[in-house]
Amino acid sequence: MSKAIELLNNQHTNELTAAYRYLTMAYSLEQMELHGMAKWMRGQHKDELGHARRIYDYMVKTDLKMSFAPIQVEDDKCKTPLDIFKKGLESEQGVTADIYKIMDEAIKEKHYGIQLFLQWFIDEQEEEEEAMRGFINTLQLIGDSRSGLLALDAKMGEEAGSAHTD
Repeated sequence: MSKAIELLNNQHTNELTAAYRYLTMAYSLEQMELHGMAKWMRGQHKDELGHARRIYDYMVKTDLKMSFAPIQVEDDKCKTPLDIFKKGLESEQGVTADIYKIMDEAIKEKHYGIQLFLQWFIDEQEEEEEAMRGFINTLQLIGDSRSGLLALDAKMGEEAGSAHTD
């Protein structure tokens, strides 16, 4: 198995791990009574599952060997929405770095199909990181304002309703 294919297999697991991580973040937000933010995180969970499925479908379609690894997620113990979104950004940045590693290896191996396939993920990661940074900036502006936090929560719940289906 080439290194690029091995890394793509790892990315499949990474996407499932990210999905699970978003579900734990949603749960933490539910416990804080921030149901709109939790709904948004559940939407991210579904998106990450879709990313994993996209990799699976590509590998099946192109007859690439798949391997399946266990999913391991640490308990982050985030205490505030800001902490949760910072962890979300950190997670997305890790996924982006992993995708770049796959791209570097695919270029090195001249695996043009994987290179073309990964472009969608690169574009997607830029959007994901931008969204996380936006929420972090807003949460920092809100500070300790409970009304500001509730307004953001409501907005995110509405956005999640239009962007994702529960």
